[in-house]
Amino acid sequence: MAPKKSQPSPSEENNEDLLRFPDPIRALIAPLKFAATLLPSPSSVAKATLGPTFASYFPDELAPYYPLGNGENLLLNQAGLKWTNWNVSKNPLRGWRSPDSDWRSWARRIEGHDAEVWKHQGIGEAIRLSTKIYDVDKGLIAAAAAAAACFWLQSSNSLLFNFGMISPTILDVAHLTGLPILGNPIHALLEPPKVTFTLNTNICYTDFAKNYQGKPGSPVDDKERTAFYLLWLCEFLFCVPGYKITKEYLPLALCMQDGQLMALAPYLLATLYKALFSFVDKKISGNCGGPFWLFQAWLYAYFPEARPPPPNTLKPVCYSYAEQLLTYNSQSILTFRNHLTMFYNLPSQRPSNLYMPFQNFEFSSSRLRFLFTDPSNLHNEQVQEQNESWRHILTSRHVLVGCSISSAKLSSCSFETYCLNQ
Repeated sequence: MAPKKSQPSPSEENNEDLLRFPDPIRALIAPLKFAATLLPSPSSVAKATLGPTFASYFPDELAPYYPLGNGENLLLNQAGLKWTNWNVSKNPLRGWRSPDSDWRSWARRIEGHDAEVWKHQGIGEAIRLSTKIYDVDKGLIAAAAAAAACFWLQSSNSLLFNFGMISPTILDVAHLTGLPILGNPIHALLEPPKVTFTLNTNICYTDFAKNYQGKPGSPVDDKERTAFYLLWLCEFLFCVPGYKITKEYLPLALCMQDGQLMALAPYLLATLYKALFSFVDKKISGNCGGPFWLFQAWLYAYFPEARPPPPNTLKPVCYSYAEQLLTYNSQSILTFRNHLTMFYNLPSQRPSNLYMPFQNFEFSSSRLRFLFTDPSNLHNEQVQEQNESWRHILTSRHVLVGCSISSAKLSSCSFETYCLNQ
């Protein structure tokens, strides 16, 4: 026999939200003057915020139902952490790879064949960034990224500082890397074009490059191009943690060698969100992969006080904001402890100009400048593309991440929360 339900009080009858809770929870909520699960917005009758809210205090008994009711426990506040786990030369963050001479020569070879394709796909700036050499101690190379991650909120994919919440956006990724916002979506059901060749993917980066890089002066075929894009995706863009090629990104590499325009900016951001979740979840581990280079470039853009001074040599030629921000005097880089102290002591208010680091468009791609063009100067199709781009930038939603749905790697396919209005 099913248990009898208690009769609702008159005040409960007027609150449909309260009736949705089981009886024991309703008994806890009633004395606390429970308001509602949907809280109306004062600015618009069409908007609401997800509750509930309480007029007095948050009861401990409701913690299992609302684990973040008392606030998220930042990595910074967790006791017993070994702060030096990652910050040593022997065990740096795996999400930061430095190219060798073979990779740089291979990139020049493919660029000579695919330069126009790179312009169409919006990947030229990001590939050139992968040829950059970072001359700095490996234990410090991601010091800012690791220190900031101690303030990372896993629930909202944002940083919580004294002045409030802030997070990398799709527009930021496009500014930093030049990667496209629009294009074919990247997901686990991606259907690549049919090809007649195969690639051996279960090998380390070095052996993979030796197997498929063409000889100088030889023609560049589709197999070599696919191998190049696959290595770039695994080692330099997404920075998979295993130091070897993963078959997961082979469909994406095949689409790229086919000349397809892929929406890489949203996917790269979701990959960064996932990497930061893993870093926090593993309590500061250098074994985490992911594009921490992107996170560090973003931090240097929004927090110039964290960025080392530029190099003493002549001003280098840079093709993207990420390249410009990651070119600095390696002798003056701050340590993990310096960065942690700086982020902890940030003021409660910051000048408005610090929230607009890319406003001069000095290193922004032409594709991105187009988004800020007066619509009256554009054709109808261009206006539609402009509007669609802003919709992707400004709409809060779940962003897919992971390109594998095989039984062995089912967990790699998931989604991340993208929320600008936090």
